[in-house]
Amino acid sequence: MFPSFKKRVSAFVVFLFALSLLPLISCRNEPTPVGVRIRMAAEPRGLNPLLAVDGTAQQIGRLVFQPLLDYDPETLAEEPVLAAGKPKVTAVDTGALKGQLRLDYTIRDNAQWDNNTPITGLDYLFTLKTIAAPTVKATAARSQIQNILDVVVDSADPKNFSVFVKKNFLSEVNCNGIPVLPQYAYDPENTLAAYSFTQLIDKSKLDNLSKDTLLLQFAEQFQSPDAQRDAQKAVGSGPYRIVSWSEDGQIALQRKEDWWGKSIGGNLFTATMPEIIFMLVKDLQAALTMLKNNEIDIVTRLTPAMFQDLKADVVHKDDMNFYEPATLEIHYLGLNTKNPTLADLQVRQALAHVTNIRAITDSIYLGLAKPATGPIHPSKSIYNDTIKTPEYNPAKAMQLLDAAGWKDQNGNGTRDKKINGKTTELKIGFAFVATNELAKNIGLYLQEEARKIGIAIELQPQEAPLFSENLAKRNFDIFSAALGTELPPDELRQFWHTASNTPDGSNRFGFGSAESDALIESMSTITDQQALKNSYWRFQELIAAQQPAIFLCTPLERIVTRPNVRLKTTIKRPSYIEGAIDLK
Repeated sequence: MFPSFKKRVSAFVVFLFALSLLPLISCRNEPTPVGVRIRMAAEPRGLNPLLAVDGTAQQIGRLVFQPLLDYDPETLAEEPVLAAGKPKVTAVDTGALKGQLRLDYTIRDNAQWDNNTPITGLDYLFTLKTIAAPTVKATAARSQIQNILDVVVDSADPKNFSVFVKKNFLSEVNCNGIPVLPQYAYDPENTLAAYSFTQLIDKSKLDNLSKDTLLLQFAEQFQSPDAQRDAQKAVGSGPYRIVSWSEDGQIALQRKEDWWGKSIGGNLFTATMPEIIFMLVKDLQAALTMLKNNEIDIVTRLTPAMFQDLKADVVHKDDMNFYEPATLEIHYLGLNTKNPTLADLQVRQALAHVTNIRAITDSIYLGLAKPATGPIHPSKSIYNDTIKTPEYNPAKAMQLLDAAGWKDQNGNGTRDKKINGKTTELKIGFAFVATNELAKNIGLYLQEEARKIGIAIELQPQEAPLFSENLAKRNFDIFSAALGTELPPDELRQFWHTASNTPDGSNRFGFGSAESDALIESMSTITDQQALKNSYWRFQELIAAQQPAIFLCTPLERIVTRPNVRLKTTIKRPSYIEGAIDLK
């Protein structure tokens, strides 16, 4: 009997073992979600936040690197991050910097790097030196330090430091928002310790510093292609670390379980996902197919048509969540005022009068956009709400062209004019990135409307690199683009000052006058909020009067997620709070 009993016991054990495997077998194709997969349309240009400033790099950078202060995505108020609080601001009343400002900061006691060393003012100083070094190609970041005059770190307690800045309304917010890099990771040989910040920003030393052997070696290592792509070298103080960047374009981030900031709380210190994976999917339709197949969780920047079609799709609409938060973008058509034809204000105004903004937002954006009348976002207190969208009025447009001498004298349907004794037809190119469906549809619309009043619009789709190159060379008539504004008050110099009408500058419109330049320059020293608002309002009036661009709208974002993914949306990029993603 004993052997029989033994067999029964063995059979029972096998049965129990089989039962224990059932949950594993049934869940093999339905893994418990531990992270989220986000579609990215293009790979970032790199992982260094001082060098790579494209949208994808910025989104990843916010999860890895931290500034002294940042804007809370819900309240939009500036809140301390690495800093223990907002800086103490004091007017300098003695010495060489008399009349300027001193900002006193203290780094949080518990803020530390991944190697468990404390974050200090020396790291902040190192970051500023890196930006200032003329051998480092940190062009965009350099605009953030243009008002910084000196940095002094407390030798007794390097958690305390002072930043001396020009008396400028943007000085404090620029100092607050710079992502801080660890000196130990990015300058292990301590090369920049041999240079003071004031030495690096001294324009009289620019030529010598640009040829300095040590600075050239530092820059070569800091911005080498390998360093830009090496996940192990992207070291920050944020809640996530980059663990891989695969050849197929997948970038994986893991949450630091021993992260110093996890006990602080609030939107700027929330990290719900153990893992965040950015997946390169260039084709938007392919990304939606992957979403439906549970291969990706979040897809943003859908075309309005795709978004509205999905919402109306009875088969799939219940399998997705839809979000359409406001954005800080302003879509516009830039006009090259240095072009012989568009140099005439009447021609620019005529184009504005045949651009039916309401029809564009209704038929092309499908209602997923709000009006914008200039380069300042309508949500801001400095927005001039007395400026109206140019009236859609083809008859007035024709009167303006007649007055400018453009008439169809040969009867071919396109207006012409003798310029320097030669008959020139009113033909205007419309440049846009070939993959931008919205821009293409706007171009087609404008082409048809302009044809009715005798203007021939030629669509010029271009690959993104060529498009950027042509903008830099001012090789265009009209271009379609988006202005990505930020939460702080707008710094107008880069886009609108005549000094920025260079290949390195963004004043591609050729806009500017003595009055507009003086306004931009005077804003830098205005501290009274009403006076500052008045200057912004006057500047917007000048833009409206000169028509260097046709401002279309500020679009709503179009986000689709898997049904188990819940987002908290915000006007701050990327339109949702990455740290607060919830999986149900």
